[in-house]
Amino acid sequence: MFGTRLQVFARADLTLTLAFIALTCWLGAAGPLLPAPRAERSVDGDEELLPIHATEAERLLSALHPPIMRIADPPPVGPIRNVAEFEPCTGVLIRYPLGVGYEI
Repeated sequence: MFGTRLQVFARADLTLTLAFIALTCWLGAAGPLLPAPRAERSVDGDEELLPIHATEAERLLSALHPPIMRIADPPPVGPIRNVAEFEPCTGVLIRYPLGVGYEI
């Protein structure tokens, strides 16, 4: 009696395993038949977001306009000295917002 129960459970387990394998194979074969995923849209859904990689238009634009290579300045010849935090200053830098400050 105990042996027949194990055989029933083993047969049910085998049936479920074969059904799972068949379903997986069917979904794998149906993958190319499904429509391509749509482009990601904004939260409002009113515009399409740009992909992480460069788009085709950006690749064409970069081919037409190669990057400008700039010559780097040579490193300083003498010793480099950083200013200490509480060192006395020898000058003042004044910044005026929106140009020279004067009243009309």
